[in-house]
Amino acid sequence: MIPKLELEDSRLDEAARAIGDGPVVMVNLLRFRETPDYPPGFADPKPDSLSGYYEGYVGGFRRAAEELGIAPALVYAGMQRAGLLVGADDRWDEIAIVR
Repeated sequence: MIPKLELEDSRLDEAARAIGDGPVVMVNLLRFRETPDYPPGFADPKPDSLSGYYEGYVGGFRRAAEELGIAPALVYAGMQRAGLLVGADDRWDEIAIVR
């Protein structure tokens, strides 16, 4: 199980100062569950983990970016072909890179 990660405001502020007005590139290393794991009462659950990511997370990300006046651009989306300097658990179903 992947631990839940949370960013502290101070880390976000530090990154904003370092990046300035430059572009930001986000690398998504994706591993999908056999079946989605939604908490009870979750709004708009998807039938499988793949659509949960692409319709749920990606859709929400696009809406949030648009509200900030940001036009995200997909740089790469596809399967992991090989890995250099990777650990035993570093196999990903898909990789998506967004600017």
